[in-house]
Amino acid sequence: MTTLTRQDLNFGQVVADILCEFLEVAIHLILYVREVYPSGIFQKKKKYNVPVQMSCHPGLNQYIQDTLHCIKPLIEKNDAEKVVVVIMDKEHHPVERFVFEISQPPVVSISAETLLSHVEQLLRAFILKISVCDAVLNNNPPGNLIYH
Repeated sequence: MTTLTRQDLNFGQVVADILCEFLEVAIHLILYVREVYPSGIFQKKKKYNVPVQMSCHPGLNQYIQDTLHCIKPLIEKNDAEKVVVVIMDKEHHPVERFVFEISQPPVVSISAETLLSHVEQLLRAFILKISVCDAVLNNNPPGNLIYH
């Protein structure tokens, strides 16, 4: 049985990989749920055993990947405190902000299998919350929305 600890050389990389994959899914889902882009550019996929909507638009996907590529080294070094997804109107005025606060997990000695299972459960729960956020948020103004 493999045990992950903070002393492992690749612990920061593992955390950054998992978090960036989650952020990618979360960003796609936010853009879909909040209707920032037409629903036709999204297709249903399964992440964390939950159906999610992911963009199939190459330009948007590349923008998201480039952004996460810039964030990942900061997460690896534990230098990122938060990631903010900002939805703006066509005049570039912020309409909504989704803030993901980032902190180091507590020091624990746990099997890799148990840790990954627990993390997957937490990420699944968070994705489900994003999926229903439109039920508690006001509708965005009609027109061209963008995100940064």
